[in-house]
Amino acid sequence: MQFLDVSYEVKLDSAQRALREDGSISYSFPFFFVIPLGTEGLGASKPMLCRILPPTFRSKGLYSDPISVTYKLHGVVRYRNEQYTSSEMPQIAKKVEKSRNIDFLPYTEIEPPTHVASFPEEFVLKTNSPIWKYALGGRLGELTMSTSEPLPLAYSPYENRPSTDLTLTMTAHAPVALQRLRAISINVRPAIRVKTFYASEPMLCFPKQTFLNQNQSIRLHDEIIKLEHVDFTQMDWRYHAVMDDALKRTSTNSSFGDNSGDEWRVSIRIPIQPHETILPTFCGSLVSRSYSLILRVRVAGLRTQNFGFEVPLQVVYLRPSQIRNDSVHDERSNSCIGPEGLLAQQDVRFTLMHFSDTLTYIGTPNLPRVIMVRKSYGTI
Repeated sequence: MQFLDVSYEVKLDSAQRALREDGSISYSFPFFFVIPLGTEGLGASKPMLCRILPPTFRSKGLYSDPISVTYKLHGVVRYRNEQYTSSEMPQIAKKVEKSRNIDFLPYTEIEPPTHVASFPEEFVLKTNSPIWKYALGGRLGELTMSTSEPLPLAYSPYENRPSTDLTLTMTAHAPVALQRLRAISINVRPAIRVKTFYASEPMLCFPKQTFLNQNQSIRLHDEIIKLEHVDFTQMDWRYHAVMDDALKRTSTNSSFGDNSGDEWRVSIRIPIQPHETILPTFCGSLVSRSYSLILRVRVAGLRTQNFGFEVPLQVVYLRPSQIRNDSVHDERSNSCIGPEGLLAQQDVRFTLMHFSDTLTYIGTPNLPRVIMVRKSYGTI
């Protein structure tokens, strides 16, 4: 499939001339192939994330359909030999063609935090478990764990192995002594879930798992990237009194009282840094890629159930001029809301993607004066 075709003229005085060992002369000239942001799907209703061409990739799955996106740059050079005044014969235009596969990796923008409510049953950001006094019963209270979408995993020219942090907050609703809480340990097993959606028909927007039941043409290819396990001990639990505001009770490290509404809280930061390079989040017409963090949390020293989470994760490739700012989850975000699941519209900047290459013409004693170049850029 060819999607972009450009023609332009190159004068020989702008080309580099070199004499080869066999006596022939070669002309070399660089060129820039410019791909505007929004080449795929120019409809105004499509969000910018879904109008960027997908990067080059090939799936690694053994039990799914082969999925790949490849790009090829095809150059056509047309030229005429120099016309001498003594010759009245018109010079016939000649043509040289060359093709090569190239890797395409677009810069991407940081999107607003995912509106989790628009992805029913896909993400788990909060869960709780009873705290038991005995192995077979005797409920003491409840342990709640919650988290939110972390900052994007941002690749840049200055950072080829980026990292981000996920904050996990734990709240104990029980008359448990501080010494007992500080004696517990937490084991976290994180992983990155790679979700590649592909379809035989164009997808309206960034897909979600509910689309799999609604549209038989959409398929999901899953991969898991395991991350390093993390253990936490001797955590700094803080006491929070849940009382009437008139009493003006404040957080303190005092002993836990008899009020069953009081809470103990602690937050831990889980590092997220994959060893392998992963592609940016993208949303194409026929193939899309999204990520989420899978957490398995086990508590030792307290009788509770194990905890499981799935948290949205953005992966972006920043331009040198981009700065990653802290983002705050906004429940008003319109990301993928509505019957068609369209992403929120937002202000975007026009971006150019540059590629350079060299085409070489092997000359003859009758040197050409002008070279006409026609380049097309296609995806397979």
